[in-house]
Amino acid sequence: MMAKKLLTFVGLSLVFFIVAVVTAVLLMPQLKNLLNNDTAISPVVSHISTFVALVLTLLISWRRLNVKSQLKSYISCDFRYYGISLVGVLILFILVTLVNKLLGIGNPWVADLMRGNQITLAFIYFTILVLAPLNEEIIFRGFALNIGNAISGGWISVWLTIVISCGGFALLHTQYGYTTVIYLFVLAVWFAIVRIKSQSLSVPIVAHSFASLLGSLNI
Repeated sequence: MMAKKLLTFVGLSLVFFIVAVVTAVLLMPQLKNLLNNDTAISPVVSHISTFVALVLTLLISWRRLNVKSQLKSYISCDFRYYGISLVGVLILFILVTLVNKLLGIGNPWVADLMRGNQITLAFIYFTILVLAPLNEEIIFRGFALNIGNAISGGWISVWLTIVISCGGFALLHTQYGYTTVIYLFVLAVWFAIVRIKSQSLSVPIVAHSFASLLGSLNI
C-alpha cells in the first residue's frame, strides 16, 4: 500500500514538473511584453505555471487520492489557530526587521520587485499574496510533510521532515539575502508547526500571505 502511494506521488510529481515547465515556456514571452519589470518575470511566471500544474495534478488524482475529503479537512479548523499563526508571523517579522536594521541590511530585490505600473503591481501582489502561499504551502506543508510522515512515524521523523522541507523552502528564496533566508527557515518551521497543530493547510496559507504582505511593505 505504501509503495503504491509513493509510486502515485512520483508519477504525479512528474506530471507536475512537465506541466510547470511547458506552462512557463508558453507564458514567458507574453508576460515579458505585459510586465515592465524584469525582476517580476521569474516569480510571476514560476508561480502561475506551478499553480496550473497543481490544479491539473489535483484534478488527475481527484478520485485516486480522495482529494475531495482531504481538501475539506485541510480547510476546516479552530479559528483560534489563524490568530496564533498571525501573531507568530508578526513577532518573527519584527525580529528580522530589527536585525536587518542593526546590520544595515536592506532588501534591494524586494525594492526592484515592487515597482512598475498598475498592471505590473497587480500581477506582483496577486502572485505574492495568493499564488505563492497556495503553491508553496501545498507543496511544502502539504505534499512534503504528508510523504515524510507516511514513510516513518515518531516525533524524530516528524521533525526531520520539517527541517528538510523547511530547508528546501528557505533555499528557494536566496535572492533575499542570508538574514532573510534564516528568517524564512524559522518562518517555515512555524508554518509547519501550526499546520500540524491545526490539522489544516489553510492556516499556514493565510499566515504565509500575511508574511508576504509585511515583507512587501518593508522596502
